[in-house]
Amino acid sequence: MNNSEDIRLELLKDMENSIIKVFKINFSNDVINPMIEKSTVLEKNKKDNYLNLVKTALSNWKRAGLELTTYVYEHHGYSWGKKIKENHNIKSVEDIYKVLKDYDLNISLPGNYNIIYKDNDIVKFYIKKHVLIDTWKECRINYSLMYDLDRTWKEAFINGLNSDFKLQATAENIDGIDVFVYTIFEK
Repeated sequence: MNNSEDIRLELLKDMENSIIKVFKINFSNDVINPMIEKSTVLEKNKKDNYLNLVKTALSNWKRAGLELTTYVYEHHGYSWGKKIKENHNIKSVEDIYKVLKDYDLNISLPGNYNIIYKDNDIVKFYIKKHVLIDTWKECRINYSLMYDLDRTWKEAFINGLNSDFKLQATAENIDGIDVFVYTIFEK
């Protein structure tokens, strides 16, 4: 396993631990412990374990679950952006793009980042909507909620990498294909 794969597994395990920690603090142990016990070990199911925790949090605690999960995504993204920044020299939008592509929470995505436009000040890329939605459907999570959480994580991650840059996300249709378009630019 190479270094970025090791870091990505560490990132996913940390997301799992962050969710557990926040929900242990805010809900009684008789509610959270069954959720933890049902959870599969990350090494068995590297890609979807934290998504199963997200699904449980959202379905069991509705609005409070969404607010806490959003908080976890934002805090986790920012702290990991800061952590990964130590190993990278981030000076341009292209640097941000490359790091985001390497450390996306969704393991299946790096090959699915498609650049639409790139210059010194902006990188615009898309991910086919069905790639993300299929991953989220496997875990039975509402894709619009998951899209918001994923976008929140990416925005916070980029802010942690370099606060001079920003991410903007939109849903669009390119050549008849539904996509999520992300634009990274300097503030």
